[in-house]
Amino acid sequence: YPTKIIFCPGGTSRQESVWNGLISQELNAYEKVLVHDIVRPFAKNALISEIIKSLDKASAVVPVVEIIDTIKVIKNNSVESTPQRSNLRAVQTPQGFRRDLLIKANIFAQENNLSVTDDSSIAEAFGTEVKTINAYPENIKISTPVDLKLANIIAETFSI
Repeated sequence: YPTKIIFCPGGTSRQESVWNGLISQELNAYEKVLVHDIVRPFAKNALISEIIKSLDKASAVVPVVEIIDTIKVIKNNSVESTPQRSNLRAVQTPQGFRRDLLIKANIFAQENNLSVTDDSSIAEAFGTEVKTINAYPENIKISTPVDLKLANIIAETFSI
């Protein structure tokens, strides 16, 4: 795939930063965009290629991994329910989108004051089917000191 990395000014939130990128004049020539967190440095080239290829047939594609922990829904410091783990996945980045869809979904989010933690949530709220592909457990998000220690082990162990 021909690739070009375009940098643009960040915003005060994730959504604002993505919006700044989407409206960048440099992106006008591209139909597909990937949104990636800088705190996930272990995205494999194969994963990126698979997301780009998947956008030939889908408007939105996210990489996911199985959940290994039991998840509880908590309300008022008490367990409200336990969703079936087989139906749950952890979502990673990069997330891929048809650019025109993500622009429309972001306008919808702005008009409806939606605040979300990832871009696929905006696409979902807009009514878009978000396809999934299998990702890699080592594509971790580095958010804590423990994550940083794990990242050092991954960097020494895996070929990314």
